[in-house]
Amino acid sequence: MRKRKEEFLSNRFKAISRVPVLLDGVDSDQWDFTTLCRMFVDTVGYLSCWIALVYESGEMRKLSIYKKDELFLKTERLSDLAISDYVKEILVHTSDYITNRDPMLDYVRRNTSGDETPVYSITFKLTYNNIIYGVLSILLYGDYQSIREEVLILSDAVRTISVFLYEIDVRDKIKDIFVTMFETTGNGTALFEEDTTISYVNKEFEKLSGYSKKEIEGTMSWTEFVVQEDLERMIEYHRQRRINHGSAPRNYEFRFKDRHGAIKNIYMTIDMVPRTKISIASFMNITEKKQLESEILRVSEQERQQIGSDLHDGLSPHLVGVKLLLKVMRQKLEKKESPSEGELDEIDTLITDAIDQARRLIKGLKPVDIQPDGLIFALEELVNTTCVRYGLYCHLECREPVSIKSNITATHLYYIVREAINNSVKHASAKRIDVVVKNRNRELSVEIRDDGIGMPDMLDSGRGMGLNIMRYRASIINGDISFERGPRGGTSVLCIVQT
Repeated sequence: MRKRKEEFLSNRFKAISRVPVLLDGVDSDQWDFTTLCRMFVDTVGYLSCWIALVYESGEMRKLSIYKKDELFLKTERLSDLAISDYVKEILVHTSDYITNRDPMLDYVRRNTSGDETPVYSITFKLTYNNIIYGVLSILLYGDYQSIREEVLILSDAVRTISVFLYEIDVRDKIKDIFVTMFETTGNGTALFEEDTTISYVNKEFEKLSGYSKKEIEGTMSWTEFVVQEDLERMIEYHRQRRINHGSAPRNYEFRFKDRHGAIKNIYMTIDMVPRTKISIASFMNITEKKQLESEILRVSEQERQQIGSDLHDGLSPHLVGVKLLLKVMRQKLEKKESPSEGELDEIDTLITDAIDQARRLIKGLKPVDIQPDGLIFALEELVNTTCVRYGLYCHLECREPVSIKSNITATHLYYIVREAINNSVKHASAKRIDVVVKNRNRELSVEIRDDGIGMPDMLDSGRGMGLNIMRYRASIINGDISFERGPRGGTSVLCIVQT
């Protein structure tokens, strides 16, 4: 008898030592603990074993069960057992384990009524760090003393399983956090394997590429999205990064080719996932930014050429005329002749015109004076010029003093107002334009309102180049800009910046 008991104990300890190995084979997506339950029945000698996992609400999540077939011939009846209700009872119980309450116990006792050896059950909570993950329950032959021994022996196995569930739970939560961050970032993001295969992408990358996750993941290479001229450089970066990840640049631009052959300018941030050969890359689409920069440069070049033309056709002839008149006057003085009053008046007129033209040219080069209150003076001149040039009502309203230390901020605000006025005149057929400037609590707002027909296409799609340039200028000075239709027609452009 003692030898048999020692054999049973030996089998139990061997089985418990195998628990970590068996747990490694548990699929966390399926949570199937049947193999573990089978080991407790076939190796240890229990009559049955089941493990029920629960949600935080207490509802049963997954049930894994294994039993001796000779005791459970009518297996269909097991589905009628109130295991789910029993699990809820265990979860609120104050003890870590309960004996002789397993709902399978009565069924087994009925089928073993002629057996002199009593049948008992032990049910444990699977809990760690005050978190209950589920329940483990076994049926066995034995007496009260053997029950106490089994509790001591099984406690280690229960703790091992509980710690395993805790670690998986923590890992899943970290994974959920990562996936959430991965999916909700505003940029396209992807994971690259060492062989350049794309193993994971988010929704933004789907939009950027034109392909679905199913088409990309595990099938496509990132090299398929790079234009030929940039490919060799990026392959070399990919290679260097896996030898010494610091030797390859972390940020750089390249041209991205989508499903339809459209070329997009991308600013990429890429790094290695620690302790792996996998890299994670973020793709910022800067195509529109590049277009806006190009458009601003084009407009600047156009204005530069206009200034050059004004110098050549306007100021330069004036100065030449002044020089010729001075030459004539010099010749007269050499002949002891006095210059006429008309000649002096003509020189004075030419010099005055030259000064005016020089001021206009300077205004074109630098529309806002460097002084803190230069913006208001520049806007006053802008609205006055608009009234004269287009024959409409254009008014500036500014009741509080405005002081802007940054001339860059003031200049971009000026260009935003000028662009909004041009849109009102050219696209909205406005008859009245109001520019309202408010300065309160270090927050400066500039609103341009008109009574025109509005710009429905541009406001709906946001594709108008003029509106996009205003947005771009606002972003440069960390401002917020909005475009709205008035309740009675017209358009309102509002830009707010911190001063």
